[in-house]
Amino acid sequence: MNPELPFIIFGSLGMASIAGWLLRPLIVSFGRRLEGGAAPQLQAEVEAMRREHVQELEAVQQRLAEVEDRLDFAERLLAQPGEPARLDGGVR
Repeated sequence: MNPELPFIIFGSLGMASIAGWLLRPLIVSFGRRLEGGAAPQLQAEVEAMRREHVQELEAVQQRLAEVEDRLDFAERLLAQPGEPARLDGGVR
């Protein structure tokens, strides 16, 4: 039997124990995440961010609709036959 074998075995077990102890919080959090048990505070924060994002998107959609209306108006104004529209407010 090799006289270094007990040192190798105990050293390997010791390093595995230390690695397990150091990685335990990561393993526990990964397990919670797999279960779907995220912290309620984080879930509330994510939900608040989603609501804020939706509100911003709705505001952008409203502004886009206004711009589309203005573009339609400008196209109809320019498509009218007769004297071209004046951009200087009609001052001659």
